[in-house]
Amino acid sequence: MSLEFTEAGSLAGADGSFVGVAPDGNTVVVARRGRAMVWEDDELRHTVTIAGYNGGAIAFDPSGPLARLGHWTLDLQSGAAHSGSGGIDLLTAGLEFSERAPSRFYSTGSSAVTADGTRLATTFGFAPSKGIGDDIRNPGPHGQLVLINPASGEFVAVLGDTSRLNTDRVIAIDAAHVVAAGAGVGVWRSSDGTPIGDSGGRPSLKRSDIRLSPSGARFAATRVDGTAEFGSLEAAESAHVWTAHQGRATALAFHPEGKMLATGGDDQQVKLWAVGDGTAELVGWYFVEHNVAGLAFDPTGDHLMIATGRNVVVMGIS
Repeated sequence: MSLEFTEAGSLAGADGSFVGVAPDGNTVVVARRGRAMVWEDDELRHTVTIAGYNGGAIAFDPSGPLARLGHWTLDLQSGAAHSGSGGIDLLTAGLEFSERAPSRFYSTGSSAVTADGTRLATTFGFAPSKGIGDDIRNPGPHGQLVLINPASGEFVAVLGDTSRLNTDRVIAIDAAHVVAAGAGVGVWRSSDGTPIGDSGGRPSLKRSDIRLSPSGARFAATRVDGTAEFGSLEAAESAHVWTAHQGRATALAFHPEGKMLATGGDDQQVKLWAVGDGTAELVGWYFVEHNVAGLAFDPTGDHLMIATGRNVVVMGIS
């Protein structure tokens, strides 16, 4: 099997690293830290400030024209955005730190939210109230991966200490699972935070992106050493690892049917892989002008959005 890329357009000025396509197939959200842009039919409709958003996968509510970015909900038609759990007081929700006070919690990295907006997985750092300091940029032993309900502000669970988990706050979530990855891969139930598995890992295997398959049975990840992997969520371990790119592999996306995976890297290439049980076959590739920062298929799987941090290229696949 061999597939071809055909350039179908571009979103000039869409300078975010996170990209997603709404269920209607015509609306694209491009985000970066603190800002989101909404495009419809290749035209910019809204530019929205989303304070406290540090990056992460974009989810779309299937019941209405809503996008979810961290604890923010964005109305795709009006451009209005409102914050859900941004002000949650984790000190009163069950997290206790007695080493230093007074203190505040800050979101320190990427986050992931379910499409219905009832579960948000993110990391929070512990920092003195007088200033942000190094703890925010590198939460170290005070960084906590937590699960909350952004709609109600309800605290659900502490999933673990980020240093113990060897994660770098690369997170994915669906109705059944939370997966966080860095040097290792950890998996929990998204309903209540019950742990499923933790693969451990080495710093050289640090992940740069992670996604859940449409079926919810598998995860796939890219690594800074240029490799990619996919594996079982229930086992929290890789079933197959292969060299995908020269230099860092930086982004990936599952095809809606789940049988194909797109990866991108610092080698300015996007590649399509047919994935099966223990196999990954290269079936297509494309060169872009800049390093690849984010990828997303449209709902039909016929188009792939390639975010470079400078613009978004729309590619047809046939």
